[in-house]
Amino acid sequence: SEKNVLKIARDVTSGLRAAYQQDLIHRDIKPGNMLVTENGTAKLVDFGLAVQQGGKDETEDIWATPFYVPPEKLVGEPDTYRGDIYSLGATLYHALAGKPPFEANTSSLEELKVIKAQPLDLKSDAPSVKKPIQQLVDRMMAYEPKARFESYDEIIEEIDTIRRKRGDRVTSNKPNLFAALPTPARFGIIGAAVLATIGLTLLLIDPGGDDSDDPGLAGLRDSERVVSASDEAKTQAYIEGRKGFVEGEWIQAIKLLSPLAEDSGVPQSTRRWSRFFVGVSELMKGDWQASVSWFNLVAFEDFDNASELPPLEQQLVAAAQELRKPLPVMGEPQEAFGALGLFAAGVKNWQHGEFDSGLVWLEAFNDSSIPDQLDFLERLKTLTKDFRADAERLSSLPNPRFSDGVEDWSQVTRSLEAGKLLLNSEGSGPRLIERRLARIETLQQGAASFDALPDPRQIVEEARALAKARPVPVDPPDGPTRPTQDPASLEIPGLPDLGSPDWETDLARIRELLSAFEPLKNTWQFANAINELSSEVFASQSGTQIGEDLVATYEAAARFPAAFVTLMSDSGYYGVVRRKGMKPLEMEITEAIDGVLQVDLGFGNNSLEVAELENLWLIETAIGRLREPTTETAAEWEMLVSCALA
Repeated sequence: SEKNVLKIARDVTSGLRAAYQQDLIHRDIKPGNMLVTENGTAKLVDFGLAVQQGGKDETEDIWATPFYVPPEKLVGEPDTYRGDIYSLGATLYHALAGKPPFEANTSSLEELKVIKAQPLDLKSDAPSVKKPIQQLVDRMMAYEPKARFESYDEIIEEIDTIRRKRGDRVTSNKPNLFAALPTPARFGIIGAAVLATIGLTLLLIDPGGDDSDDPGLAGLRDSERVVSASDEAKTQAYIEGRKGFVEGEWIQAIKLLSPLAEDSGVPQSTRRWSRFFVGVSELMKGDWQASVSWFNLVAFEDFDNASELPPLEQQLVAAAQELRKPLPVMGEPQEAFGALGLFAAGVKNWQHGEFDSGLVWLEAFNDSSIPDQLDFLERLKTLTKDFRADAERLSSLPNPRFSDGVEDWSQVTRSLEAGKLLLNSEGSGPRLIERRLARIETLQQGAASFDALPDPRQIVEEARALAKARPVPVDPPDGPTRPTQDPASLEIPGLPDLGSPDWETDLARIRELLSAFEPLKNTWQFANAINELSSEVFASQSGTQIGEDLVATYEAAARFPAAFVTLMSDSGYYGVVRRKGMKPLEMEITEAIDGVLQVDLGFGNNSLEVAELENLWLIETAIGRLREPTTETAAEWEMLVSCALA
């Protein structure tokens, strides 16, 4: 009400006068620094930014609250008591109109200068306020300091005159606003006044509600500190970096946001959003490895408990924990990722060559409800259309194969090169076309290199014959010993009891175990066989020796799938791949990560576990890529032969 505003204005002006009598200028007048006591007296508090009249401000930055900062402060003029008068007038304006005199939620000094130069109109924002009060506030907030009141005494005299004309009681500086009220009512009004002050302060700190227009600016735009030279530069960098992100200027976004992401002087919220934007920008450029470090920071740094973060930042953390993993994001799109997380997951899968899966996540982003605070993400929806167009273009391009039987590949080459120029996206799309172009060179040279491998069936048969003849570790591969007589009549050193009753019992048990272990070779899960053989007690020395040899064989075979993945990761492969119970397909192994092969069937990547592949094909492929048998490569060949025996 006008009555309470005038009463508070007089009390605070009296406080400013008392401070000025000690040569102090407050420099941070705002509702949050005015407290109302139980008896209704308004007190001015927080002289943390106060300086002496005519004294030098030692700080390089400008510290003030944008809604109430006097315009002369923005151009570097010295602080005077007239600046405090302006800020008090702006506070009274806010109290009477229910809104600040300017919508000044910006950290840009240039923007604030323009805003503060605009004419004021309290009558328009608060038409019911009486004209004398409008004139009081207008004069306190005059743009030119000289046009404001000459002294605090002059303001107090004007306030008292207005109050007398209104019929308000004006006796002394000691207020009597609530004296006539009974105690319960008095405390009710006091509580409302305190809540109003708190509410006003919260409104100033965050005029946009729970989140500012951009959550990443929540810390930088804290109204207690935003008008500083250093913060202005950082805020502008964030705004420009985010603008570059949504407009597809990925290099610009990385350049502007990565310094903020690593700056300990930037609020944690701003760092977290900057890191996520940089990570997604790296993905858009096709550099998944570069994005991982940024997503790692979002997932693991700056907080102890993700549940304590604001909801939008919880979504960033949930998404980052998946985006940092080496494989594409599995499963269906998750709402817990939020809109930006859905977009990032779609881009990651796309850049892994999982084009179909990437489109599923991007379409989920397209259909998602974007929060008001992130409305700038709407621009990214145009990129979903670009990815969709690239998917259609890639599917229409030729996919050169051995089976095509083409002699002149020039037309195919021109088609692929033209298609590459038309792609909207960077990364996996162009790389897919580059691999196809490189494959044409291989096709032109013929498939002789793929037909020159030794026959794996012969290797397997020789290994099995060797095992029957001599159930001990195989000889070095410079010439395996072939049996020259019936194995039953052999006298093998270390196995003196072959043919004994205990041996016959052990042999029956070994055959029983091997029959039970037969299905294991389809899964490469030999742990059960190893555990059972290790715990088995054989009666004969020969049985014991063979049991130990079988354990060693299964242990070596169990290591083979991981070794095969490493081999493929190092050497690569293009040709026919045979899967268990499936039709052979011509494909390229593009990546091998965490025991899983990434294969390209001509359009996009698919994942294949080693257990899905035919054992004989694994042996065949490994033979063609292992180094020549030597002492140094014996362990690799032992795994290969053990794989054949198992």
